[in-house]
Amino acid sequence: DEPGAAGGAEGPAGESRAVGRATQVGEAPGAAAGDAGDPGIAAGAGLSADSKDTQGPRGDSGVRFMLSSGRRNEVELAGRQIVGLLRDGVPPSEIAVVVRDSSRWHRIVGQVFRAYGIPHRIDTRMEFGATGLGAAFLQAVRGFIRGDFAELFAYLRGPYSPYEAQLIDRLEIEIHEGAHHSGAALRRAVARSLPDQLTPLRNVLGRDESGGAIIRPEGVEDLARGLLERASGAAKDIREMEADARAFGVVRGWAEELSHWQPAFSGEQPPTAAEALSTLSQSLLPMGREEEGGVVHVLTAVRARARRFTVMFMLGLVEGEFPRPREEKGLLSRRRRQEANRVCGRELFVDRGPNEEEALFALLLSRPWQLLYLSARDTEDEGEEVVPSPFYEACRRVLGVDAANLRRGLDEVVHPVAEAPSEREYLRGCAVQGLVPDAALGWSGRLQTAPWRRPPRLTRPEVLGQLAGQDAFAARQLEDYAQCPFRWFIEHLIGREKMEREMDPLARGNVLHGALSTIYGALAKEGRLPLGPAGLERAFELVELHVVQALSAFEHHGTAAQRRLLLTAATRDLKRFCEFDANSGSELRPALFERSVGANGGVDIGGVKVRGRIDRIDVDTQGRNFVIDYKGGTSVPKLPFSQEGNLQVPLYLCALRAESPQTEVAGGAYAALGSNKRAGIYLEGVEVGGWARKPLDEEELLEELELCVARAGDAAAGMRSGRIPSDPAEGDCLFYCDLAGICRSGRRPERF
Repeated sequence: DEPGAAGGAEGPAGESRAVGRATQVGEAPGAAAGDAGDPGIAAGAGLSADSKDTQGPRGDSGVRFMLSSGRRNEVELAGRQIVGLLRDGVPPSEIAVVVRDSSRWHRIVGQVFRAYGIPHRIDTRMEFGATGLGAAFLQAVRGFIRGDFAELFAYLRGPYSPYEAQLIDRLEIEIHEGAHHSGAALRRAVARSLPDQLTPLRNVLGRDESGGAIIRPEGVEDLARGLLERASGAAKDIREMEADARAFGVVRGWAEELSHWQPAFSGEQPPTAAEALSTLSQSLLPMGREEEGGVVHVLTAVRARARRFTVMFMLGLVEGEFPRPREEKGLLSRRRRQEANRVCGRELFVDRGPNEEEALFALLLSRPWQLLYLSARDTEDEGEEVVPSPFYEACRRVLGVDAANLRRGLDEVVHPVAEAPSEREYLRGCAVQGLVPDAALGWSGRLQTAPWRRPPRLTRPEVLGQLAGQDAFAARQLEDYAQCPFRWFIEHLIGREKMEREMDPLARGNVLHGALSTIYGALAKEGRLPLGPAGLERAFELVELHVVQALSAFEHHGTAAQRRLLLTAATRDLKRFCEFDANSGSELRPALFERSVGANGGVDIGGVKVRGRIDRIDVDTQGRNFVIDYKGGTSVPKLPFSQEGNLQVPLYLCALRAESPQTEVAGGAYAALGSNKRAGIYLEGVEVGGWARKPLDEEELLEELELCVARAGDAAAGMRSGRIPSDPAEGDCLFYCDLAGICRSGRRPERF
């Protein structure tokens, strides 16, 4: 804390000291509801997914300009705004703080955000050698390999050393007296004095056929583990301990790569110790931790350019930082030439066009959905003058803003009481103003979250009329709506299209489905179904033939390399599927492929009409139907189907019974072709082999089907009424969903 600025005014003791120093004592005004909070701000920033409140963060949108004196003031001013947004109900994960270079910001941002109780993650990279454990590891191994006195003794005397200082003192005296200052003589002297404790270090090193030093992977982890065990006593704070833990993980991965090294070409030699250590020292460690309840992301400009956030803060918009300086040829800078052109009213100097910094800044301006803060400084922390970025000034001119909306000068080291972002800052403000903290409410009692969410809903009468008039629904649409209404809205109602024709998962699924249908159709004509081990060779021939034919429809999708990759993967997956089918041990026999249901306006299965096409229907020895639905990916639905919203197979079973009342069903399963996994339900007593593992009696099976029909009815009602909330089934988003950039669900996991 700054001298005289209410340093240490924390808790009851700090409060008493503050009152004792005050020249004037009064009652502190309680911070406004929603403008005060406790240090655990993450707990107060949660949202109710069912909220109907339509208000945005403080009702704000657009662009705000901030001007600060000093880098720390710039971060503190941004921190105060972030705390206010969190209290207004904006989820932390919807807020980003963008800087040009994180190396200048990560320490001060971490200090301020931790003091303000802001849950955050600083996306920065640290070299392995810059961590305490990494530096000690490199000093130990390099020093011993080279016989380098300075490096080896930097390790032996360092905080990660297992040796007592007196022992190292005696060793150093012995080395100086014997003139063993480097090379093999130094290594022998150290090994004599430290015979046992030096064993982990000596085990790291070996010799190749030519006698050169190499790294022995089996000894690396033992040495690193010993360093990590001593790290808790050597590290000063939790961030240093975290860096050491990540460095240990990098060492383990590096050692594993060395252990799996195999000569790729004739005559290739393993990397020398120097080469291996050089690679390790340059390895980058991702820093920062995800915290429960979401985090505010602190990103570099390059990392933020492909992401979207509700609110974005751009810090450090000053000359020399953003934009970074570029080489200028001529006496005048580009900014001076532009100013001369503006004053003269004509082009005295030809503008060479935007550079990469301008393009990056322009791209970042499009990243926030609702609110953008542009922040500049007019001085550094020490008082020297800096000039706001031309990007900052250009935005002000374009928007017609005469002055910054928010300012914070070097003299403002304490926040106003009513705007204090944390309890610590609140107590400091009270001490400076000679006020008694409001003990009646208590700090945490003033934290009130104003939720900011409402389920989206369509309102145009013509759209609602069209939806309400929908009579029959595809089983796939009902399943998608039951799993996530927003995804159904984007993919089925809007019908989004890819901007690039690439080999996406949909193309992969079409290739697999098309080829499999043709393959089994050919096997049926040849009388090779049900498929057994004797028919596998023929099945493999058909796979190789028909995958190529199915892929020919996508000759304009993606690159040639992507198509070759899909050809290889699809051939492998379908051969693996045929092998499973031939050895499944099932009594089921394939009967129909690509069977349509509800083709004429849908079939009523109990209050909702469905239609669709069933990939495959097998029958058991009693003629009961078993429905199989192919999935092109690697995951299979969880059970029970009714709870998770996986409705296609159950609805197809109901549709078959509705179209032919005499039809009996034996169950159904989803088959993931990408992973050769299956999940399904079946009637007790039917031998389905590996197709399904959940036996149900007849009553349980009918009950599960009824629950799925009820779930489909709810989905149909929601689709007809235009309800499209970002409300995935069971609160868990589909892991493969790529709609995070436009979905406003506060419960989705991070995907980037």
